[in-house]
Amino acid sequence: LLTEGSAEVRVMMTPEATRFVTPLTLEALSYHPVAADWLAPQGAGESHIALAEWAELIAIVPATANSIAKLALGLADEIVSGTVLASRAPLLVAPAMNDLMFTHIKTQDHLNALRARHAVVVEPGTGRLASGKSAIGRLAAPERIVAAIEAVLQDRRNLEGLRVVVSAGGTREAVDPVRYIGNFSSGKMGRALAETAAARGAEVTLVTTVPTNPEGIAEIAVTSATEMLAALQTACAGADVLVMAAAVADYAPEKIAASKLRRADQPIDLHLRPNVDILKSLGPRRGLFRVGFAAETEDLGAQAQQRLQCGHHRLALGRGRRRAPPAKVGGGWPDLGCHRCRSQPRLTRACARWRRWRWRLGSAASVACSITRFPTI
Repeated sequence: LLTEGSAEVRVMMTPEATRFVTPLTLEALSYHPVAADWLAPQGAGESHIALAEWAELIAIVPATANSIAKLALGLADEIVSGTVLASRAPLLVAPAMNDLMFTHIKTQDHLNALRARHAVVVEPGTGRLASGKSAIGRLAAPERIVAAIEAVLQDRRNLEGLRVVVSAGGTREAVDPVRYIGNFSSGKMGRALAETAAARGAEVTLVTTVPTNPEGIAEIAVTSATEMLAALQTACAGADVLVMAAAVADYAPEKIAASKLRRADQPIDLHLRPNVDILKSLGPRRGLFRVGFAAETEDLGAQAQQRLQCGHHRLALGRGRRRAPPAKVGGGWPDLGCHRCRSQPRLTRACARWRRWRWRLGSAASVACSITRFPTI
């Protein structure tokens, strides 16, 4: 993922790591020789000092309990720990281990020691471990790790101390106990924004219709627009930034049937009412910077400008929703939408000063990094 994003990557491996993955495999993926033995003859690979001076960021992925302990204590008995000790580059660690080892007080002490030295810790996820059970300790998803790396390299922790609330996913408005009116939103954009904001140091609350229990983020699961409004009213108390990435249904049934509507040969009339306007209902809140999204099929820029004129947003983003063939790699501004669960949205954003920006096609994580670098946030 990093080399695909034009990053230059060089790999270091501990002796134990070479027993799991051969250095030759990582050499082929990184296009550089792998440094696995700091006592190798000169010319067999770069020294740990050369690597330490070259690196703009050092990422330890995965970080075992042993590696974390050595980094926290300043030990240097192989090329990885030696390079970290000699480098002044930012450090990122992504722990991966058995849950009992991860939750042990000494491991947590070591992680806190690294955090105190401004290392970025990408918290592990919950999933199936090598022991066979499902628990915390699973290596974070590659997209999360890449987003954290991009956040450190591009602007480091520019949201430190801010409270950010993000909404995500499409609301479901019940028709009867088994049916609903909804949309194609996957919640990926909002989730990427929440994870990126957290990686940049913000205290993040994610109000979503697609709960995933992300590490380090307070998550509130909702279903309908009414539930989302109630959750946001609570979450926004004292918040600094609100990002409305959710696709809130514009209409909802006037009445919800008490039982399942049975199939019939005749058409049925379904009466819809305008749904709650969440931003308007939240009302003016002093000190709250609002970011809004608009999923449109045409005139993205114009629709984003209109959102700004309504006065509810400080920053508005138009999101394309058209089907299109795959974009050519490296070619211009592709006209590609984000239909259904497509994870590469085309976005046009506009700020209140009537300037407009357009982004190249990219993953939800890369777009999230661009949004969180916006200078007025």
